[in-house]
Amino acid sequence: MVAETTSKDDAVVAKASSKEKNLTKRQRRKQPNDKHKWPQHPKIQSMDVRQKAYIRVAGLGSSSKKKEVIDPKLDLMSPEVKFGRLLGGTDQRKRHAAVNKLKLYLKARCDINNENGGISEIDLMKLWKGLWHTLFMADKVVVQDELSKRLAELLWCVAGTEEEDEYAGQAYLEMCEADEGQEESDDDDDDVIMEEIENTLGAQNDDDSDEQQEEEEDDDDANPQKSGSDDDEGDHDHECSSDCDHDHDHGDMDADEEDIDESEIPHCRGAHLASLFIRVFFRTVRREWGNMDKYRVDKFYTLIRLYMHEIFKYMASRHWNLGIIRLFNDAMFEEILSKTPNGLRYHLVDVALDELAKVNSNAPMPLTEATILDTLEPYFAMCQTGGGDDTVQGRVMEKILERFLQEYSFVSDRAVEEREAGTQEKSLVFDQVHVESVAQFIFELASDPETKDQYRKSLYDMHKTYSRRLKKVGTDVELLNEPVEEGENEDYGEGEEAEMEMEQEDKHDAEEDTEVEPVEETVETSTKEEEKLDQKKKRKRKATKEAKEEEPIEAKKREKKKSKRKSERKLEADSETQLLSPTTNAEEDDEEVTISLSEQKQAEVKSKKGKKKKAKAEEEKKQKEQAESKAERKERRVQWERVNKSKSYKASMKALVTKELPKTSKASPEKGILLNKGKGKVKVSKGGRNNRKRAVNYF
Repeated sequence: MVAETTSKDDAVVAKASSKEKNLTKRQRRKQPNDKHKWPQHPKIQSMDVRQKAYIRVAGLGSSSKKKEVIDPKLDLMSPEVKFGRLLGGTDQRKRHAAVNKLKLYLKARCDINNENGGISEIDLMKLWKGLWHTLFMADKVVVQDELSKRLAELLWCVAGTEEEDEYAGQAYLEMCEADEGQEESDDDDDDVIMEEIENTLGAQNDDDSDEQQEEEEDDDDANPQKSGSDDDEGDHDHECSSDCDHDHDHGDMDADEEDIDESEIPHCRGAHLASLFIRVFFRTVRREWGNMDKYRVDKFYTLIRLYMHEIFKYMASRHWNLGIIRLFNDAMFEEILSKTPNGLRYHLVDVALDELAKVNSNAPMPLTEATILDTLEPYFAMCQTGGGDDTVQGRVMEKILERFLQEYSFVSDRAVEEREAGTQEKSLVFDQVHVESVAQFIFELASDPETKDQYRKSLYDMHKTYSRRLKKVGTDVELLNEPVEEGENEDYGEGEEAEMEMEQEDKHDAEEDTEVEPVEETVETSTKEEEKLDQKKKRKRKATKEAKEEEPIEAKKREKKKSKRKSERKLEADSETQLLSPTTNAEEDDEEVTISLSEQKQAEVKSKKGKKKKAKAEEEKKQKEQAESKAERKERRVQWERVNKSKSYKASMKALVTKELPKTSKASPEKGILLNKGKGKVKVSKGGRNNRKRAVNYF
């Protein structure tokens, strides 16, 4: 049986080998091959497959192999762990494998049950130095994006449970309130003037010194022997000094305990460690920002965007707890928003609202007007102070306040279109944020005494744009009238609720007045109407009597007023006639003038001649101006005269063309001069004044 099975296997292998031999080259290429795993292989034609190949080659793909777990008891910088060496190495697969190992190590290291665990601030600084180098040396956009996602997910390795984070947020709020209370108490104590303190102390010292002198004089008179008392006082002083030295030693011990560096204290998981992780990340990016070139800035921009998304996601998962919001906001403001360079600040301002809208669309509890003002608190502070730069304040006004109104608010065009279309998809609009309350908050910011005067106008203008947009749309988020608890919102109870109660009481009183028997009402109304008619008749009679008595006096006054008005009108008419009289005569004379046809023709001829003269004069002026301009140009140029003997090539060639040829001699020698040296004589024709001397010898 065994022999039969082996023979069958050999037959199958032989058939397969025979089929492979019979395949063509094209068929062989179509078969799967290990060489096709190379990303640049020509067979990988689609871009999606190529990107997956890039991720697989970089070691960031999903693998079924079990990952090695590092012992969490080992320190982060121990030689067994050597994260710093791996994260800063040259092999990208080893770098990315170290990032994957780091997730498991952080979760185990930060666990509460681990007694020797915890991570300090210095450890995080060293760790982020290596992580920065891993992203700095990453190539290919797909690999950079995937690596940035892995680095952003490290935040959740340090996070705690909801109960732990809620406790941490409450503790941080109490710390903030205690610090604010101390600052207020310090301010109240500082109000006391130092001059008053010095004056009071000086007066007390003077009184004490006078009393002591008097007592000493009395003691000297009564007790002349003072040596024993002096010795006792010396012993007492020695005991006091020893006690003081002992207390001083205790103080030194307390000071040594307080001098422990906070950066070396290990922290377990929770919101406080997550905020410290974010703080160290922003610190390293700001420190290494100057070491980046323009080709590597984009991947760090994407990393910052992803971390902002994770921060808002952390806040949403903790139901927008105020303590946790302040933890992360303080880290952002203290590390980046309040410091230079401006490139980082601009990017945070540009990214914040987009990422917050993305998180809000999938959040279990959507943002309201109160929670969104808490999350964007550092940016409102930038609107008040500007962060030391006017451009930053303008960027915040444009990218957060104005953009929220135009793109993400309930009043924006996008929200109106979605409501009209009736789409049920998840939108990026903040549906539960009351826009009018946000506008009121902006107005309060503008009127706050802590805002700089140079930024008040921009805030008031922004409030106006909000109010105009609300009037244009005419709708806003409906606010529910929830019951007010005792001790909260007392102003609200005294204001709107009091007005509602007053309106209800007025309505109740009006209804009670109307509910009366019908018979009594008719009797009372009839008697009242008769009394009113009698009073009206009496008033009319009195008015007629007074009018008759006052008629003659009023008539005289009216006549006087009419006479005055008539006299004034006559004077005005006479003055106008005097002014207009010469003009009227001139107009009459003009009307009487008559012109013949011949005179009209002559006038036309004269006008034509005058026009021609004007045209000639204008042409002459233009010609003169042109000539003057030419003369000025010639004066500017170099004149080649006797003084300036150096001529250019063009000038010399022009001179040859225009130059007159010299006059030729009228006589020429009969015989050659060189042949008949010394004997030859030249005959020169006598041509008037040009009598020349004979050229006997030329050499």
